Amino acid sequence: MIGLNVASFVAQFFLDTFEPGFVRDYLALSNRGVHDACAWQFVTAMLLYGGPWHFLGNLLVLYILGRDIESILGQRHFLYLFLSGAIGGELGHLFLMPSETLLYAASGGVAAVLIAYATILPELDLIAWRLSRFSFHLKAKPVPGRTSPSFSGTRKDRLDLIRVSGL
Repeated sequence: MIGLNVASFVAQFFLDTFEPGFVRDYLALSNRGVHDACAWQFVTAMLLYGGPWHFLGNLLVLYILGRDIESILGQRHFLYLFLSGAIGGELGHLFLMPSETLLYAASGGVAAVLIAYATILPELDLIAWRLSRFSFHLKAKPVPGRTSPSFSGTRKDRLDLIRVSGL
């Protein structure tokens, strides 16, 4: 997954350099592309990034959190999770955003991995940092009052729920 994202970012960089506007006009998901039946945009938009920081942030999340989720779900179900997040993000964009906006949809799949991580492993420390009298712990547990998913029960119950739901 990371290799595919690196290859797509390099290809996007070269296309933007040598053919300015091509990525924006033909590969990013747009309302115009949907009306003109450019069906490939649903696939190509999943591999596009808004810039190098967008790319690096996604790769960092995929590398740190994706390894744990992939080892729990397996490669095939991890791919299903990633693709369903990317497609869900694209559909949400088409139905909720203004028609003139473009979508570089690489973050949809990464958001699905992040939500799965917070759901499956909420108590795992992501960051534990200590100074002499100050300590900082960041857990994946959803924050109350936010629209993040939460599930009460044991870890085994959460894994059974995921298996039953087909992920």
